[in-house]
Amino acid sequence: MFGKIKIEVSVLTKPKELEYKDEDDLTKKIDKKMGIILEKNGRSATYLPQVWEQIEDKEEFMDSLAMKAELGREDLKGTRIKYYRVFKIKE
Repeated sequence: MFGKIKIEVSVLTKPKELEYKDEDDLTKKIDKKMGIILEKNGRSATYLPQVWEQIEDKEEFMDSLAMKAELGREDLKGTRIKYYRVFKIKE
């Protein structure tokens, strides 16, 4: 029974601020190895880099993350964005 259990631990790096001018600039600066934290008006949400496996499009990824934070696409302007990397440990 326990032979089929797989364990994965994600160790996150310290988040860093991502400076960007507009949505196009943000889209250019994010990559699929980043975990993203979105913060605005006391709301926040994060996606681990593994989420890129399900949502490959950068705009869809950010839209989904905004919805997770209960924000709309129009709220992305002026949103504080941080990113982090993940080191995975698998057993």
